[in-house]
Amino acid sequence: MTDDPIAAVASATKRYNKAREDLEAALLAALSQPGAKPTKVAAASPWTPAYVRAFARKHGIGPDPAYAQRNATRKDATTGD
Repeated sequence: MTDDPIAAVASATKRYNKAREDLEAALLAALSQPGAKPTKVAAASPWTPAYVRAFARKHGIGPDPAYAQRNATRKDATTGD
């Protein structure tokens, strides 16, 4: 550690950015597993389930087909389509 507080902030920022990159890589790996549930992945992370789902969609990981079908059925039932 250094006595220079600005250098300490810069150093901590580098560690934070590296940790965030590592976390994002781990999230992608976990979400890419067959049958992975975003809520379980989120429970092991500092992020909310909604953020983890959005993160997954942003990286091309779609919802579980069973849930997509269920949600489509619910939408049809509520809209009358």
